[in-house]
Amino acid sequence: VCEKGWNHLIKPLLLLSLVGHVIICIGYAVKGGHRLYDYLLEPFVELFTYGSIQGNLALWFLLSLFIVRCLYNILSSRIRLNAIFILLTSLIVTLLIFHFEIHKPYYLANSLAGLFFFSAGRLLAKLQYNKWIMGLSVIIFLIHMIFLPSFVDMRVNKLIEGYYELWLIGSIAGCILLNGL
Repeated sequence: VCEKGWNHLIKPLLLLSLVGHVIICIGYAVKGGHRLYDYLLEPFVELFTYGSIQGNLALWFLLSLFIVRCLYNILSSRIRLNAIFILLTSLIVTLLIFHFEIHKPYYLANSLAGLFFFSAGRLLAKLQYNKWIMGLSVIIFLIHMIFLPSFVDMRVNKLIEGYYELWLIGSIAGCILLNGL
């Protein structure tokens, strides 16, 4: 899983980040006044801190998805932890990171939230098409979106509106609803 993820997620992240950084460097050169640090070291600091670089911020999810897949595989296959245990542990750690306002590195929080969603997806893969689960998901999602809308910028793990805990529940209900449609 990790080797395949390296080839399909990390290599494209690095290649496309390099292309984006070259474009940024051209802008630096045209504008002038930039240090050697900006050209050579800044992308490594950004990648380590933010999970992507300024030249291609949209790729942040590739590193997070790589971490989620590898971590889930290691925890479930090598350490043989139950999917429910992984789900609950990732939920608790995600909530602790949010409430203690641990912001950096970005991929710490978004990878653990991603592990929560990934674990939920694994547990609900077959159950989600049950009419009762689908009906409950529709009700939860509608209540979530109409009465208690909650939105999070997952990249930086920042609450935009509502309640973080409700965002987690509403997002799972929304995924089930979309998969069912």
